[in-house]
Amino acid sequence: MIGDVTHVAAGPAATVLPLISGEVGPGQALGGMILPALLGYGVGGPGLFALLAHAQVPQEL
Repeated sequence: MIGDVTHVAAGPAATVLPLISGEVGPGQALGGMILPALLGYGVGGPGLFALLAHAQVPQEL
């Protein structure tokens, strides 16, 4: 799992707390935790919705 974030609600805290405490740098927090999650939610969510919506359309098209 990229970023070791398990849930969308827990993700921000799991990313910000190590950044504030100095365990990870800004580049690692952004490139290794925030951007992969953002891409996953931004592409995966609409992609899953599109697949489910397409599956409901009759094959008449």
